[in-house]
Amino acid sequence: MAENGKTHRLLSRKEAAVYLETIGCPRISVRTLEKWAANKNAGNGPPFTKMRSVVGYAKADLDSWAYREAVRIA
Repeated sequence: MAENGKTHRLLSRKEAAVYLETIGCPRISVRTLEKWAANKNAGNGPPFTKMRSVVGYAKADLDSWAYREAVRIA
C-alpha cells in the first residue's frame, strides 16, 4: 500500500495478534484470526488483505476494528 509516497508494511497474522494485545485487546491467537478470516466467519474479525495465499493486516485497520469492538462502560 502506498499513501503520499510512503509504503506501509502489512502485519502477518502472528504480528497482528501481538499488536492487538499491545493496544489493549485481550489475547487473540493466530488460530482465532485464521478462523475469523474463513468464509463462514467473515466479518467477525479485523479486516485483512489477501494476495494469493498471503494474508496481511494494516495497523490502521486493526486500530479501527479494536475501537469498534470495545464496549465502553460508564
